[in-house]
Amino acid sequence: MPKPLTEARAALRHSLAAALPQGGEAAVCFSGGLDSTVLLHLARAAAPAGVALRAIHVNHGLQPEADAWAARCRATASAWDIPCEVARAKVAARPAASLENRARQARLRIWRRQSCPVLLMAHHADDQAETVLLRALRGSGPHGLAAMRPSAPLPGGSQLLLRPLLACARRELEEYALAAGLDGVADPANRDLRHNRNWLRHELLPALEQRFPGAGAALRRSAELARESGALLDELAAADDETCRSGPARYSRAALRRLGWQRAKNWLRWSIVRAGRQPPQAAHLEEAARQLCSASAGFGQRFGPLELQGTGRHVSWRPAAAGPIGRIAVTRSKKQSKQES
Repeated sequence: MPKPLTEARAALRHSLAAALPQGGEAAVCFSGGLDSTVLLHLARAAAPAGVALRAIHVNHGLQPEADAWAARCRATASAWDIPCEVARAKVAARPAASLENRARQARLRIWRRQSCPVLLMAHHADDQAETVLLRALRGSGPHGLAAMRPSAPLPGGSQLLLRPLLACARRELEEYALAAGLDGVADPANRDLRHNRNWLRHELLPALEQRFPGAGAALRRSAELARESGALLDELAAADDETCRSGPARYSRAALRRLGWQRAKNWLRWSIVRAGRQPPQAAHLEEAARQLCSASAGFGQRFGPLELQGTGRHVSWRPAAAGPIGRIAVTRSKKQSKQES
């Protein structure tokens, strides 16, 4: 077994024991491809006593072979005495440019409905390099360039998401599969170069590796460094939160203004993510920080179900009223301003 896979199995056993100290259930997100087949096989060997495994296969119905793939997943899991649930997701097959994202959102909705507290996904080192490149091309900052984390909350869900293969290269998974007699389904959609990730995988990254040997490993190191930088920014935001708080969900606007625009923006982003929301678009965040650090006029900015409202002296987080996400007109009478001061 390749050394990274041996280490991944040991790390997975430790992670499952830590996440489920009293035992419980963990689910493998099982597409039937080679990567998730290796993960299911590895998890079967790594699961500590008291931790039950099951597999979840999402049938998108986008390929003629989709039902056959679902049946194969059931058969594979059954051969290893692992229950397998097949969930159908309806994804409109248009347009090609956004199909990949809509399929991902459909999977996320299904995973969020799962009752088990831990989900395992088969993302590996090559996936990580692709994600770093995609995020860089979108102009992401440290949190985005950190790409995928080995352990993180499921976006919008309550489950813990583990990626035990994140340090393993695709070729190492292939070596493991060959030695263990494993194979997986081959989805033709993974060769469709209309999808940005596929183009990076099959066209750009091989060219980069040829021109700059070790490019993939360098991209993964960049993700680790970005993760460290993001953690430091989060620590700074938490300290600023303590310094500027003047009451429950209420902050001194003068204290936030003294932080400066960049730290105020960092605090805003941290506050939104801490509340369980996805970080907003950069332009939206910058506009909110600009208003926060401007003169004493009242303002309001909505971030999904959260609303940041400001008066001359204070800003407060409140549940948002129905309406468009973005800037909100906020007015204050002199009497209201005095009461809030």
